[in-house]
Amino acid sequence: MTGDGPSSRQLRDEAQDVAAGLEDVEARIAVLQALAFDGFFGGDLAAVASASSEGARLSREAGDLYALDTWLMNLGIAALIAGRPDEAKPLIAEALPIARMIDDRVSQFHLLDASACLAMGSGQARLAAQLLGAGATVGAGAGARVMPFLAPLVEQAESSAIAALGRS
Repeated sequence: MTGDGPSSRQLRDEAQDVAAGLEDVEARIAVLQALAFDGFFGGDLAAVASASSEGARLSREAGDLYALDTWLMNLGIAALIAGRPDEAKPLIAEALPIARMIDDRVSQFHLLDASACLAMGSGQARLAAQLLGAGATVGAGAGARVMPFLAPLVEQAESSAIAALGRS
């Protein structure tokens, strides 16, 4: 996440080799998350979807709500970035109540931002502005920042909401 792609891929590959020799769901989930992040940062949304789909399956089987929340968020954001809002919406809608239930405020922040992008995309400027405001509040409390790969969509939603409603 700091921009050192070669080192991150080397560490990811080492972790993948270690996890392959284990029958450990948590290790497999951790490697899948590394693959998903690498996909996001490399612009490979198919890799994000593949890792996140497998992670969601494993998390559901294990009853791991924290990981499931992350996988659904990854899938939803990947679909949103790919311009498939109809696919993104149910994933984000499923993830947000899980994030609230387990009090995962960082995920709540990202999911509120993604929800704002969906709202703005469907012409709901007021709802988008409210979701952006809620996300900013939750994000500030959690010390979270917009994910770089989601930032352009959030910035566009904010600009469109301001254009439609005015800055105040």
